[in-house]
Amino acid sequence: KFNLKVRELSIRGEAKPRMIAKAGGLVVNDQLNQNDISETGKVGKTYSVQLKAGQTYTIDLESQDLDCYLYLYDGKSKLLAQDDDGARSGSDARINVTMTEAGRYQIVVNNFGDTPQGGAYTLAVRLAPAR
Repeated sequence: KFNLKVRELSIRGEAKPRMIAKAGGLVVNDQLNQNDISETGKVGKTYSVQLKAGQTYTIDLESQDLDCYLYLYDGKSKLLAQDDDGARSGSDARINVTMTEAGRYQIVVNNFGDTPQGGAYTLAVRLAPAR
């Protein structure tokens, strides 16, 4: 016997979205602990950002303590992108995305796997250089 529960995923994030400055972007130094549970059900934190249409962004998550995993959701909780090991080192995460619509988006920072590990990290959201 078992009970099956189905619920719609709702990624809420912060009340006020963070803006991405043209010079330097957005950099957040934070700590993840075992009590930080994101809407994905894993140890994690959710950040709200305001992104512009037509802009390409690089989202990096770096840590010496975590095996980083990133998710990017739109304002309707639709998963747009995710990454495990796409950055410089084997345990850092990177998402490169060109936005088709301006709006509020959610970035979820997680530790990969089921281990509820915590630690310090740096989340950076930057405009990609023009080509």
